[in-house]
Order: sequence, then structure tokens, then C-alpha cells
Amino acid sequence: MHSRFNELRKTNLGRGLESLLSSSKKYVEYAALSRAGLPAIAAAVHELEDLFPIVKSDQAVRQFCGAVVGEVMRDAGHEILRPRGRVSGNLFTYGTVWTPFPVEKDVEQIIQSMSGVPRKLSTMLEAIPVRFLRIDPEKESVPVANRLVEMICNDVAFSNRVEGTSSTASGDASIDALLLALRSQDGVLNVGEFSAQFENGRETLCKNLVQRLEGTSVANASVNLTSDALRDAIRQAHDADQTLLSDLQEFVLELSFGS
Repeated sequence: MHSRFNELRKTNLGRGLESLLSSSKKYVEYAALSRAGLPAIAAAVHELEDLFPIVKSDQAVRQFCGAVVGEVMRDAGHEILRPRGRVSGNLFTYGTVWTPFPVEKDVEQIIQSMSGVPRKLSTMLEAIPVRFLRIDPEKESVPVANRLVEMICNDVAFSNRVEGTSSTASGDASIDALLLALRSQDGVLNVGEFSAQFENGRETLCKNLVQRLEGTSVANASVNLTSDALRDAIRQAHDADQTLLSDLQEFVLELSFGS
């Protein structure tokens, strides 16, 4: 789950919602709805309405609920089948439809999936009005543009780690520099430049990952990054990709249909 939910997660409301939505009983219901081709979050609608009426009036809380369910489904091995499925009732308009069963993927397949993320992001960005791509240099909030730029920095850090050239410079400094570099005169994200940088960086990262897994990476590759640790790191990076894609899909749907 993205860090933007950290504060809500620490509150009594957040803990209560997470306790309800992440229980093993609810997963059984999510999986059943997924096998029926329905959004998993529909399994929680009645309980949320009864126990947490604030969900209906607070968009951020609704997004948190979707993020918790998404985390449960990804942890269980499900993947997004369709970003949008109709949810009955007045609480959620749409929800993510997940694969009927957990999907077993080897690391090579995950890397292939990661390599396709730049194309998916470019398609999504075409549907987001430019006013929502404003860059916030002060990072008082975490708008869409900031999160996208953060992905480039994460790829660079991961690639350096794989090559054994990880620097001690703080990630925040890199993000700040990119935010300024990718900020147009109008203060919004330069989508073309972002897409080019992200695609090139992701291509390099995936190439390094494949080489490392095949044992053909550069000689100074970090000896501390064992094969098992590398595979775990790849899966974590893939999970981060899926979280962002899911969040953006939800955002695009809200812009198109409301919530």
C-alpha cells in the first residue's frame, strides 16, 4: 500500500477498516466474487455501511478501503483482471475485478510484466487532464506527478543495487532534482520527457535483472544481494508497480464516472 495512506492507517478508523477488510474470512468472500467475475470489494459493502458510515462521504477513506482489499488480493497472488467492474449499492460505483484464482508467476515472467509498465502508464496519462499533473516541489501533498517521478528514482536505486553501484545520496534529493527537471514552465509534468526517462530506465533495470539472474551481470555486482534476496526484491518492485497502476486506474475512473 502506498505511503499516502500511512497516517490514516495509524488512526482508529484505519485500524478498524483494515481489521475488517484484511481478515481471512473476507478473503474467502473476495475470492468467491472474483470467481464470479465481480469486484472483490463488493463483499464488504454491507458491513462498511453498517459499521463505518463515514466511508460513504469520504473519498479518501473509500480509496483506502480499495487499497486494503487490493493489498489482500495481491498478497494472495491474484492479479488485476479488469480495472473496472460495477458494484451494486451507493457506496462504491466501481471496483477492481481480480483473477478468479491466484496466478503463479516465475521471476522471469514478473520481469516481463515490469517491462510493460511504461506503456501502460503512458496510456493512462493520456486520460488524465493536465491540471492533475501539477508538480508539488514542496511535497506538501503527494500528487500524481510526484508519485510518477518517484518511480523513476526507485528504478535507478534498484538498478544501482543490482549492479553493485548503489550510492549513498538520499533518494529524496534525486526525487527533488527530477521534479524540477521534469517540471514544465506551466508547473505541470512534462509527460513526454517523463515517459522517455521512465521507459529508458525501466529497460535498463529489466536488462540488469535478467543478466543478474543468468549470472552474467557485471563483476562488481553486490555480493550481499543473494539470489533469494534479488527475487524477493523483484517481487516487491512488481507489487509497487501494481499498487500504482491500480491507484491510477481508480483515479482515472473517478475522473470519468465520479464515485
